[in-house]
Amino acid sequence: AVVSTQSGHYGRGVTFVFCDRIKNCKNGIDEQHCPGTFYCKSNQLPVPEELTCDSIPDCSDSSDECDNCTMSSYFSSQTSLVASKTMIIFMMIETLGILCLNAYALVYHLKRYKKGSSSSLKIDIVHCVTLALYDVMLAVYLGIVCWKHWEFEGE
Repeated sequence: AVVSTQSGHYGRGVTFVFCDRIKNCKNGIDEQHCPGTFYCKSNQLPVPEELTCDSIPDCSDSSDECDNCTMSSYFSSQTSLVASKTMIIFMMIETLGILCLNAYALVYHLKRYKKGSSSSLKIDIVHCVTLALYDVMLAVYLGIVCWKHWEFEGE
């Protein structure tokens, strides 16, 4: 906050406090152009810059989040579902590997199951098939993430 003493009405000294997030003037001029302050689009009182881009909206219109943030991480950013090209390539290779290896595992174990074996071996085969199916679902999910990344990149 910046404190300034100005002459008020009738020659008396009046102390004004600027940039304290309290409107002392009816038009709010005492809270404009303050250093380290973010001004909400909704024209409410400004918020300190350290409260912007923290995933917690402090402005009633949430203008202190997303649109004004330039933060990005290895995994995502404001314009990309997956920020790293290396990560996208890794995810695609992982997706293809999971699909291929688990397709092989499913075929192999289902053939063994059909041949007929002891009940304990059949239970083991059912567990392997179940795990392979869950892995395939993971691969489908990773593939969708990659596809949506390319679909919406830059928006």
